[in-house]
Amino acid sequence: MVELTDNEKKVADAMKALNATGEDSAKTANIIAGKCPLPKGLISNLLTQMAGKGAVKRVAKSKAGVYYLVQQ
Repeated sequence: MVELTDNEKKVADAMKALNATGEDSAKTANIIAGKCPLPKGLISNLLTQMAGKGAVKRVAKSKAGVYYLVQQ
């Protein structure tokens, strides 16, 4: 498992609470931001960092990308 920062752990916890654990249940950054006590802009940056670490996967959808946890 990759090492996550404290803020990345908060995002991962929010994603777990939203059941964003697979491509079929992936959530947008807006939805994740609604469940996480961090600003939306920061969450977007954290999701990008987490994707770079392999902790989350981004899937392009028609209007916005969605994210799901790869490592839990």
